[in-house]
Amino acid sequence: MRRTLADCSWPAARLGDAVEALALRSGFGGATSRLAGRTDDVPEAWFDDVDGPLDAWIASAAVRTGAEAEAVQCAASELSHAVRRLAPAVAAFREADGALRIVAIVRSRGGDVELLLPDQGTARVRSRDLAEGLRRAVAEPLEREAAKLVEIAGVPEAKRARVLRGLADRMAAKKPVRGMWLLRPGPGAPLAAQSREDRLGRLGVLLVGAHAAQYALWIASWALLGRAAFAGRIEPGWIAAWGLVLLAMLPFRVLDTLAGGRLAQRAGAMLRRRMLQGALRLDPEEIRHEGVGSLLGQAMETDVIEQTAVSGAQLSVTSSVELVFAIAVLALGAGGIGHAALLVLWIAVAAFIAWRALVARREWTDTRLKLTNDLVERMVGHRTRVAQLQPERRHDGEDPAVDAYFAASKRLDAHAVRLEALLPRAWLILGLAGAAPAFVGRAGSDGGDVGGLAVALGGVFLAYQAFRGLGLGLDRAIGARVAWERVRDLWRAATRPSLPGVPGFAARATPLATVLATSGLRPVVLEAHGVTLTHRSRATPVLRGLDLEIREGDRILLEGGSGAGKSSLAMLLSGCKRPDAGLLLLRGLDIGTLGEEAWRRRAVIAPQFHENHVILGPLSFNLLLGRRWPAEEKDLREADAVCRGLGLGPVLDRMPGGLQQLVGETGWQMSHGEQSRVFLARTLLQGADVVFLDETFAALDPETFARCVDYVKSRAPALVVIAHR
Repeated sequence: MRRTLADCSWPAARLGDAVEALALRSGFGGATSRLAGRTDDVPEAWFDDVDGPLDAWIASAAVRTGAEAEAVQCAASELSHAVRRLAPAVAAFREADGALRIVAIVRSRGGDVELLLPDQGTARVRSRDLAEGLRRAVAEPLEREAAKLVEIAGVPEAKRARVLRGLADRMAAKKPVRGMWLLRPGPGAPLAAQSREDRLGRLGVLLVGAHAAQYALWIASWALLGRAAFAGRIEPGWIAAWGLVLLAMLPFRVLDTLAGGRLAQRAGAMLRRRMLQGALRLDPEEIRHEGVGSLLGQAMETDVIEQTAVSGAQLSVTSSVELVFAIAVLALGAGGIGHAALLVLWIAVAAFIAWRALVARREWTDTRLKLTNDLVERMVGHRTRVAQLQPERRHDGEDPAVDAYFAASKRLDAHAVRLEALLPRAWLILGLAGAAPAFVGRAGSDGGDVGGLAVALGGVFLAYQAFRGLGLGLDRAIGARVAWERVRDLWRAATRPSLPGVPGFAARATPLATVLATSGLRPVVLEAHGVTLTHRSRATPVLRGLDLEIREGDRILLEGGSGAGKSSLAMLLSGCKRPDAGLLLLRGLDIGTLGEEAWRRRAVIAPQFHENHVILGPLSFNLLLGRRWPAEEKDLREADAVCRGLGLGPVLDRMPGGLQQLVGETGWQMSHGEQSRVFLARTLLQGADVVFLDETFAALDPETFARCVDYVKSRAPALVVIAHR
């Protein structure tokens, strides 16, 4: 039963509850904690502010329930079509009296949309009613303007309503309608939720069903042809029936191909999203002892999974379906249950061969990854090796490593041959041998049941075709399985909880600073109370019982010997590490309240040179990496000003593309000092409350050093510089 839009809406003050309830209803994961209070503290003006904090507020609320929220907008003329695809989502609209309301869209069904009610029930409303409610905020001001035009034009009263409506529609057609947020499962959400969002289950069922139907029709076509042949004459009706059955296979073949391709595409995209999220969730301490080659090897294994997992699973499943049909056909043939049992026994042999291939694949993968790691590390350190290593020793250890790889490859190839060639061919011999007694017995009894023999032989060849696909599918599935073992830590890391912060606090974290500033006191930006930090590789804490206070305007120089914990302190205060004990506060809020993202926007660190990188891309992208991208014109102007303030003006003038010049290892080559100033500019452009510079000035000459220090002091509200003693 349809209801009105107003009856199915939530009060604006319960926006957070609507987001949470919709995320849980959609199965995106359990709430990590209840949203802080109601949302009465969200100013209504936020809903009308395009660049306001409401989008960040809703994104933070969604993350706390295991979901992601993306603000969407569309032209008013496309709204009726857009709402049919806008699910699950929350949207804000205004009633005729101007009251602000929220709707939680569960799904779209035909011309209706299903909405989640505040009592957790659901109701259906017309999609056009929802579109009209969302359009009202844009249309009403234009309708008032159109009314003035109609009145000035002297349109007759009888036509005024229609003309007014048409004119308002034309004026609003290209106006963007905002106030809609699409919810989707986060990369770390349960696999079931992500699969449901991408419809992987439906595609899998469709794939198996289409293949089974296609295979059944194929068997039926040969059964018809065989019956006609054994009847002694082939009549046109049998031929026509045979042709119709073959023709009926075509749509299932097309459906099988389309479902398989779409399943592979969506599963691959989901895998890459998940792996990227896992990489971002890893603690730097976990990978600091791994080389570039090892990390590259993990990335390559992810590619192996994408290329082989879906296709291997698809071939294995469809071949298994074919084997089930083959067992049934053999049981109906001349060999009976015994012949079918022989096929089951050979399937067990195939499983044993696959297990041996799995062991060989693991050995080969370990050898290949070690070879890849050694090669990449040698390439990275090539200049050092050429300068300091004797020529006769530059290739030490390479030949034994290559020999080990060749030996592992030969063993792997041998198992692949057994799976893809020996397994089906040996079954063909074994299956025919299993049918031989029945053939000899029937031959000695005046031909006997020729149809039963034909069915038995057909079952043998059906199983042969199935084993051909199964061998290739198992080989790919084994490759995916071994690759998964190498990257499963990345997959699991995606589920690690984040600290999104309490919605709204990040946008309201400055009132205390304002009060202190008006009283003449310098506000405290960052403070630590009894903080303790221990590295995973050490038994004793690197920091113990730390008490610290950084105020606006502070300029702090932190000196010490190598390994004294200076960088660890900076990483801790900037939110890149978590303390084992104690309390850290930024503007009076801890990281659980403020959130990781907001903390790192307000406390920014420029890491040491070996942990900072110029990424292949435009210089402007490297400068604005921590700000936003794509950049707006004002961002580019500020980036240019900061670069020139740090003495990079001559470098920019030499670059043919200026800020758009391609830089990086294969782009414009910059010196060590120039790269250091790019890192410094990147840090300053984030507009943080406190800036940490970890040996950033180490590569600068005295004149450039003095200029950069003066410029940084003029821009950073609070500054901490780390240097070796």
